[in-house]
Amino acid sequence: MQIYKPIIILIFSLCTSSYAFSQNKDTIDLFDFSFEELLNIKVVSSAKIPERILETSTSIQVITKEEIQFLNFNTLQEVLEYATGMSSINGEANFFTTTTIRGNTLVNYNTNTLLLIDGIPILNAYHGSFDFQVIPLSAIEKIEIVKGSNSVLYGSNAINGLINIISKKEDYLDENPVSASGSLKYGSFNTLHGESSILYSNEKVSFSLFADINYLDGEKLSYNDEQGNVLNFTKEYKGNSMAVNLGYGDFKFHFQFYNRAEDAVRTREFKRIYTSIDDSIGRLVTEPNHELVTISSIEYNHSFTDKTAIHLRSNYNSWHNVKNLPDGYWEYSANGFYNDIEFSYIPNTKWKNIAGVSYNHFIGRRFKSQYNAYDVGRDNIWTDEFAAYLNGNVEFLKQFNFFYGGRYFVSKYDDIILDNFSPRLALTYKPVKFIALKLIYGNSFRVPTYFEKEVFSHRVIGNPNLLPERSQSYDFVVMGIYKGFQVDVNVFRTKIFDQIKRVDSPADPEMKINMNTGTSSYCGLEINTKFIIKNHFHSFAGYAYTKGCDTETSETNLFTYNHMFSLGLNWNIIPQLSFTSSLKCLSDWGAAPSYTLLNTGLNVKPFKSTPLHIEFKADNILDTEVLRPEIARVRETVPTYPLTMSRKFFIGISFEF
Repeated sequence: MQIYKPIIILIFSLCTSSYAFSQNKDTIDLFDFSFEELLNIKVVSSAKIPERILETSTSIQVITKEEIQFLNFNTLQEVLEYATGMSSINGEANFFTTTTIRGNTLVNYNTNTLLLIDGIPILNAYHGSFDFQVIPLSAIEKIEIVKGSNSVLYGSNAINGLINIISKKEDYLDENPVSASGSLKYGSFNTLHGESSILYSNEKVSFSLFADINYLDGEKLSYNDEQGNVLNFTKEYKGNSMAVNLGYGDFKFHFQFYNRAEDAVRTREFKRIYTSIDDSIGRLVTEPNHELVTISSIEYNHSFTDKTAIHLRSNYNSWHNVKNLPDGYWEYSANGFYNDIEFSYIPNTKWKNIAGVSYNHFIGRRFKSQYNAYDVGRDNIWTDEFAAYLNGNVEFLKQFNFFYGGRYFVSKYDDIILDNFSPRLALTYKPVKFIALKLIYGNSFRVPTYFEKEVFSHRVIGNPNLLPERSQSYDFVVMGIYKGFQVDVNVFRTKIFDQIKRVDSPADPEMKINMNTGTSSYCGLEINTKFIIKNHFHSFAGYAYTKGCDTETSETNLFTYNHMFSLGLNWNIIPQLSFTSSLKCLSDWGAAPSYTLLNTGLNVKPFKSTPLHIEFKADNILDTEVLRPEIARVRETVPTYPLTMSRKFFIGISFEF
């Protein structure tokens, strides 16, 4: 019962405050404003063209900038923890971060989700994962989460879904072509978080600059390794991220920079340093990492007529990380060129098409100074990918819309050639203006990473002959918007074929090798809701249930969490004072026990005419210990690792003009 008390309290508060608002005659018109606001939310991730959310052919969840503001977290990773059916996890304890969608957790850093910013893929050829802190929170206008298999428009890695970050843009206004904002927050464990942004536009030029800083020094965590050692250390993190956008006419340039320093912990075996020749015990130490990411992109968008347009994009992604060890260092790197040419043809309002081709060229490597050699990427072999795709829809009988698409993909690695075809079909039906029913069928694929193909150590052997992982999903979605209320109900089933797993080597049982083996099946239910009374109340809530199993053995998947509930709300008590709260409940996840996280805050605007805010925030007010399952290596000696164990308090100040 303890885990449900916060839920009961918050739902009761939500219902009573909503009832109180509904009794006020002044709010009747606000419901109508809120209805139009929800109805006109537009997204671009489903078809690469702006669409109202009810008209999309996907299962999609949108997190708005208003919701990001009242959640008031320090990183994108923390924000996404409150998206329905999503949780973050790390391989090798605390360093390589990734996310799970719909409870699907795969080993080797879980490369089944594609991350994009304004449609630009953030890919890492070494391990396929990503760090959410690459994207500054200050840059985000909204987050579009498309669930299900969806490789047609975006290619590899969208096995279970994709996350597209839409950046803020300045609309040209003669009287105010410049806007700026900033915030600074300080709290427990010497946590410092800062955000800043400046945007400018005129008739020809647009410019935006976003920058975030994060610093943490103080939270004490305890880790175990497979040898039975216990390492207590103070969690430290120093990171900064920046994004720059420059537009001129039909051209757009994007640059992104991210840098972090953080100590990592490898739970297979902690390293020791010895102070002298006579020191036989030594001292357990962490592994300091210094990571650097840069992304550069140039785009050209041109409309020939109101029916035809062309879009060209080329981007270069670079990732570099150095891990320092007592006896040397490991140097990781990934570099890639990703290019697309798309042609849009919209002959009329009832028929829309996008056709395109893409070419990617990338590599991932790891150098170990102890051996003065690369154990990944030692032959410096790059991978080349080619793809052609089509996505479109046709409206018929006024209320029906049929969507179609497919991507044919070919990759060449050394003398190994792989191909894949991923089709997609959907049918939507709108019986009335504010209700939509969707039937969705999709396919996706994930190319093997360099770590999976090439690793060669005294424990693990790579496999250059790995096939792409494939997924197939079915979704039935009912979406409705009425007054200030939105609800989406989604029943889904996903299968993942040719899963890449680490198994005993047939040639040497003492060694592990990466192989395509087995099929997993996931089915479940997701419910998303929003409730808005314009300028007074804004809330969202979601529930997700997932069941995962191995289709060959019918055994339940070890790393599938079954139940998740999340909630966030912002209540403007008076124009100058608002109350915020968020909550997440997650069931057992592997060996990690269930938990409830509850956060609250106050936002004060001391001067009515000045855009200055003072913020007070308390995270994890129940002082919950949050553990995550260790997915990189399944060992009884190290079933979990700590994510956080402490209550945290913050005070901050923000402004905008």
